[in-house]
Amino acid sequence: MRTYDGCENSCRAILTGEWAVHGIDKEMRKRIMKRVALLLTLLCVLSLLAPMRLVAEDMIRIRVIDENRVASEETLTGKIESVSTTEVSLTQAGTQQGVPCNTILWLQYENEPIDLTTARTMFLAARYDEALENLSKSEKDRASLTEPVLAELDYLKAACIAQSALALGERDPLTAAGKELVAFQKKYAASWHLFDVYETTGRILLALGRNDQAKGFFDRLADAPWSDVKLRGMTASAEILLATQKWEEAAQAFQAVIDFAQENSPLVNEAKDFARIGLAQALAGQEKFDDALSLLRRIIDENPLRNVSLAARLYNTIGAVSQAAGRNQDALLAYLHVDLLYSSCGQEHSRALRELYRLWTAKGRQDRAEEALHTLQNKYKINL
Repeated sequence: MRTYDGCENSCRAILTGEWAVHGIDKEMRKRIMKRVALLLTLLCVLSLLAPMRLVAEDMIRIRVIDENRVASEETLTGKIESVSTTEVSLTQAGTQQGVPCNTILWLQYENEPIDLTTARTMFLAARYDEALENLSKSEKDRASLTEPVLAELDYLKAACIAQSALALGERDPLTAAGKELVAFQKKYAASWHLFDVYETTGRILLALGRNDQAKGFFDRLADAPWSDVKLRGMTASAEILLATQKWEEAAQAFQAVIDFAQENSPLVNEAKDFARIGLAQALAGQEKFDDALSLLRRIIDENPLRNVSLAARLYNTIGAVSQAAGRNQDALLAYLHVDLLYSSCGQEHSRALRELYRLWTAKGRQDRAEEALHTLQNKYKINL
């Protein structure tokens, strides 16, 4: 019973920051937070390395969502025969199949250098500096790498630079990242990453305030052959209206996305949830805070949040709406969800940490504010 109570108190203290109330002193708090950080890192790395088997085969990691909206991952092994913008051709036991790109999380070539494999793992954990360090080691053997492996290396480099710039939010890094992405598109026009690159390029441009150019890239997403990616493009275009504070127009645009696809597939429904988050932001912009929060809570109630990107954006939006409504304690808890559970989403995690720093400072909890600032400085090179 004592052990259970201790764990329960630790969990409550982590979420609320009220350590003393639960009988936890400063030294014990440090030990608890170190263990939590270690556990989360181990879980992240193990989840990424679990499918990797010591076999001389290519691998494709795909995302599968069943009819109950429960997501899982599967690893396909064999020989990757060819890559296009819409599918990757894989031969398994003499049988060839096409794997749609919108279901692929990552792929790994049997002959790729170990530093590239490590860099991919670091990238997926939002550890962009470490990923770039490993990629620089692979660059030394560039002349000996095959074209498909080079494409993966160059994509990861551009993606690391882009995601790091989006987390930082400063003009010069964003501009440099945009150039990297455009160079990748020109060099690898048939890459299976192309639609993701379109979206990231659009978000870079949106962060730079170049809204018309951003919409051009989001429109390319809307031309994708899959309904879920089309909806991602339409949702991203509607976000431009949020950026310009055209709240009513944004609400109409997000509602149009929600109503657009009649297809009742799990991937499409998940894409619609991103639009519902956008609609909540538009409602909050009109000071309809209760309606916005009610919509966001419905998303949580209706679905198991297995998509980390969706969950991170959802809880950050709950935090932002709660702040705007003057409910700072609710905002604090929402941002803590992102910090503790969804730190692999770099841009959303850095956003949550910024707000946690401000909220802890306002609450007079300088120790917790400094913890958030420390992570911002060390993981994202952000100084407040």
